[in-house]
Amino acid sequence: MGNSGQVVDREAEWIRSAQRGDREAVGHLVERHQRRVFSLVYHLARRQNDVEDLAQEIFLKAFLGIRGYNFESSFSTWLGRIAVNHCYDYLRRERASRVKYFAEMSEDASRALEGKM
Repeated sequence: MGNSGQVVDREAEWIRSAQRGDREAVGHLVERHQRRVFSLVYHLARRQNDVEDLAQEIFLKAFLGIRGYNFESSFSTWLGRIAVNHCYDYLRRERASRVKYFAEMSEDASRALEGKM
């Protein structure tokens, strides 16, 4: 068996341990996948200041739901789907709050913002 098979086996062990509540296994999985999650978050959200917070929220969401992971797809794919959905939810909330903010703005403030005063 090649090295990649050993990595997959080790990851499967970590996942099963994490499903039983082993925090150390969770740490191994975060370490293994954090670069990809950070990259996904950065490319989707495009906000450097929010990347770390969003990534932490994604890992928390994933590990709260890890018992539902069933090995049908790769762990990376499963985690990536959680990351993408979380980022889209975040962007929808951001857009909705901006729309609400502008809708509640006074007419003078709106004109000033648009540079029409």
